[in-house]
Amino acid sequence: MDRSDKQTLISNFVSLTLVQWANYLLPLLTLPFLFRVLTAERYGLVAFAQAFMQYFVILTDFGFSLSATREISTNRADDKAVARIFSSVMLIKLALLLVSFLLLVVLILTVPKFRDTWPVFLLSFGIVIGQVLFPLWFFQGIERMKYVALLNLLARLVFTVLVFAVIREKSDYLLVPLFNSLGALAMGIIGMTLALVKFKVSLTAPSAESLKKHIKAAHHIFAGKIAVTFYTTSNVVILGLFSSDAIVGFYAAGEKIVRAVQGLEIPFSQATYPYVSKLAGQSPLAALRFIRRVIPPVAAVTGLISIALFLAAPMIARIALGQASQESARVIRILAFLPLIVGVAIVYGNLFLLSLGLARVWARIVIVSGAVSLAGAALFVGVLKMGYVGLSVNVVLTESLILLLCFRAYRKTSRDLLSRAE
Repeated sequence: MDRSDKQTLISNFVSLTLVQWANYLLPLLTLPFLFRVLTAERYGLVAFAQAFMQYFVILTDFGFSLSATREISTNRADDKAVARIFSSVMLIKLALLLVSFLLLVVLILTVPKFRDTWPVFLLSFGIVIGQVLFPLWFFQGIERMKYVALLNLLARLVFTVLVFAVIREKSDYLLVPLFNSLGALAMGIIGMTLALVKFKVSLTAPSAESLKKHIKAAHHIFAGKIAVTFYTTSNVVILGLFSSDAIVGFYAAGEKIVRAVQGLEIPFSQATYPYVSKLAGQSPLAALRFIRRVIPPVAAVTGLISIALFLAAPMIARIALGQASQESARVIRILAFLPLIVGVAIVYGNLFLLSLGLARVWARIVIVSGAVSLAGAALFVGVLKMGYVGLSVNVVLTESLILLLCFRAYRKTSRDLLSRAE
């Protein structure tokens, strides 16, 4: 790694760390306040709606967060190529946004749970619009993550201030999705403006061939990301379908705390992915050597984080959630080892397999694991009636399966690379 690459990598890592602090830790400041003011029931309803919006976020992203990032990264010196990629991806995403909204309207009109609380879902849909407008994949591809960091931080700070300044009682629960959506929309509009004005990306009329090319490049990743939702976002949704909003609130609060800690790992993978992709394009063996170097420190750091989270679970829940913390403390303790499991799996899966263009292998792993997760959730929650405890156990088992399968694929691929090099 030369000096300029190292400086870019460090800069992106610092910027993405700020993004994660904004995305995960700032909401933790509002969690104790919202949980107490809204009560577990209303908090659970808002969490259910936000979790459901992630299905539409995944649909509209369509895997472009990885495939388009790789395309922009490898073509960043060609302005015409960047314009074609940008225009094609945005047109597809806007079409998927329209499909998502129509699907939401159908659900509101036909499903009682959605019809009875429709304002929560409509107000939450602004998150999807904001995600479509914000070209995260573009900024990742050109390795200019400081803009992502600043906009995320601004949006989350505004949300945090509004929550503490405006929300006063249980009936104010609709303001939570409204504030979230306003922040996402503002970030999306500003991000799009930066891409078009500051970085002078030209919008062109993409050809049918270009659209097909980008859909084909992303569809394996899209299938994998759908499967990922089966064992992440779908947890809250499944629990909401089988349990009360209060139970959903207890689980969502505990999971949010764990995911906030786990989310601190994401800057490393997001900052490193464009670099490893470029390295793999030059020499797959060089990418393999890089992965081998980063595994031990990643495992050591995430292992310590998991142990600390497990030991401190009761105290964390009590501080964050007050007297109604016992149920969420159980969730935190069961999920405590996710930082270790997921952190290592990301290195083997996202950084190694995807950077080498093995999207089909990665998609197969998460699709199988997602199917197993759905079956496990149905068993633990629907049949055995274990509620949030069963769901938490199912999450850990699913993530462990993903780690095992990613490691198997990594080992096989690395052996093939080494044998061809001999």
